[in-house]
Amino acid sequence: LLQCSGTPESSYDKPALNALESLAQLELAVGNLIECGEILERITTAVSDNPSFNDTWIGRTVRETRIRLLQRQGRWSRAREIASDGIRATQTDRLFETNFKLLHAESSVMVGHSSAVSTLLSELRDTPLTLVMLGELERIQGRAHAQAARLSLARNHYERGLRIFISVGHALLRMDLAREYKRACRDQTKKSPAPMVPV
Repeated sequence: LLQCSGTPESSYDKPALNALESLAQLELAVGNLIECGEILERITTAVSDNPSFNDTWIGRTVRETRIRLLQRQGRWSRAREIASDGIRATQTDRLFETNFKLLHAESSVMVGHSSAVSTLLSELRDTPLTLVMLGELERIQGRAHAQAARLSLARNHYERGLRIFISVGHALLRMDLAREYKRACRDQTKKSPAPMVPV
């Protein structure tokens, strides 16, 4: 990964792009948002002459990482736009389409598009999901309830998501979920205090 991070854009090949995208995900996971963004921009520059890049596996993964970066930056409207594009572009790929729907639903929660949230959550509940996706769905439903100050309902979904992430051994998602719930409780303490989800 470190070798690829210093590779000139003109010499990128598929393995190098895969490695760089993995590096972007790692930077995002540890909170290095600027570094993550810089890597994604380098990838974008490297593939600027390839109009079909977004339709490849790595292209879809880059799009997904970019959305997650925008969400971490609080740029929810832009994240929602790109997730919407991702849904339209991956209707023949159930895995990526579902991931983009999850990202779109979360972004819709944060920008207050309640009708879109209801539609997407209904579709996702009727979709076969991996355990990680199911945990993400529970987290997003928890966030939707937390945004509406329904912390008791939010806690139920957060706890279910937490149990799923613990069962699959996904430490990063487990910690992210616990921090998110604590923030929700802190933001709503004066209105409706609730016990914390354990880490």
